[in-house]
Amino acid sequence: AIFAGTKVKISSAQLTKIKEANPEANLEEKSLFKASELQGLNGLHFRQDSTTGELIVNRSTREVKLNADLH
Repeated sequence: AIFAGTKVKISSAQLTKIKEANPEANLEEKSLFKASELQGLNGLHFRQDSTTGELIVNRSTREVKLNADLH
């Protein structure tokens, strides 16, 4: 679990990808966010750097594809 007040880091390249996946999101151009600022966004992948302990957020590369025959 990630608490709402936890600080997470997002690189500018990843922030651009996250904004593309979430066009309705109003995210500032910065690298450090509170986890609560990312609440409700799609396509996020959280990792913890084992050497620094930082929580890093990347755009998830997994895509959900619906079966065209069923949908």
